[in-house]
Amino acid sequence: MIRFADESMIHELKALWLECFPGDDDYCAFFFDRYFTGDTCVVHTNDGGEVEAAAYIFRGEVTVAGKRESVYFLYAGATFKKYRKMGKCSAICRWIADYCRENGVGIISLSTSPSSLSLCEKSGMVPMVSMRATVTAVSELAGALSCEDCGYEEFAAMRRRFLAGEFEIDWTADTLRYMYDEMHVGGGIVKISIGGRDCYAAYTCLEDGLLIRETDCPADNMDALVRAVAAHIGYTGKVTLYTKPDIIPRLSVTASQEEFCYAHLWFVDESLNAPDAGWYINLTAE
Repeated sequence: MIRFADESMIHELKALWLECFPGDDDYCAFFFDRYFTGDTCVVHTNDGGEVEAAAYIFRGEVTVAGKRESVYFLYAGATFKKYRKMGKCSAICRWIADYCRENGVGIISLSTSPSSLSLCEKSGMVPMVSMRATVTAVSELAGALSCEDCGYEEFAAMRRRFLAGEFEIDWTADTLRYMYDEMHVGGGIVKISIGGRDCYAAYTCLEDGLLIRETDCPADNMDALVRAVAAHIGYTGKVTLYTKPDIIPRLSVTASQEEFCYAHLWFVDESLNAPDAGWYINLTAE
């Protein structure tokens, strides 16, 4: 059975969270205290009423070509290990999609990994803004700003400064190391100096592209950052930035003429149409 959650399920939902993210007790407690309500969580339960999987959604707005639309933001989803590979989370996403259609609201997912991209596709979501760019040769990046590997202690400090006042949980270097070393193998953290300030970027190398997972780089300098990261690791090929910040954002899509575009949106509502290129996502907390 799929339905919205209620407060009686909090214990099970926290257990599910910590099974997927062991040692994340502080953030888990913060999340449920700050953001959990019955209409922000959809659960898949068995005949006995036990939670098997859950997904979290939040209301937000997206601006496309100057027109503001109300949407649900698909924040996260997870399934208990013993119920995985049964399509539980996909079924939840399809239920959410149907719910949104019935209520005339769009749904958006900031896909941050190959598995979540696959989940979006299987759940019937369609790509609205497909953002891509190609780096044809490392030699073409000779003029890019230089960058260097960034240790987790420094990364945690830079991230702490960037999120100051917006995010109450301080993710330690050990937590970030677990996230990026164990959960997302094949990437790293780099530091780059842009406009007189140091910025960070966390990246992962995928079969079909270079994925920039998280950065505090200003949007105006993003093309320089992408080029610098690509040159630093000797990467040639498609470069796409997928980003999901650790704060609940309001979303706005703004026209851009930059060569590089910086995000990937998936919409169920195909009436929200936009060009395949020439757009980027500006993620801000307001």
